[in-house]
Amino acid sequence: MNYEGQIALVTGATRGIGAAIAQTLGAGGATVIGTIREALVQQLYKPVRWVACVQALKARGAKMLIEMGPGKVLTGLTRRIDKSLSAQPLFDASGLAKILNLS
Repeated sequence: MNYEGQIALVTGATRGIGAAIAQTLGAGGATVIGTIREALVQQLYKPVRWVACVQALKARGAKMLIEMGPGKVLTGLTRRIDKSLSAQPLFDASGLAKILNLS
């Protein structure tokens, strides 16, 4: 089947039937979201490809990147990678309204 342009959220996509479903949908052209656990584990020992991530997000139409957490390192890196993107740090829930008003 053709799943081009479709986004599939597959829980349990790292093993068993979930992995088989994710592979089938991916082979059909779907963007499969569901291997997040595996990706997070790999981030512990593989290099971060932030430049590639920022470029991919922009290519998909992102206009603003919001860094959530106590720091603002990725915000600074994003601004250096592509000055046309808006990058904002978000330290707590009260700052969300302020950031959304900027867009």
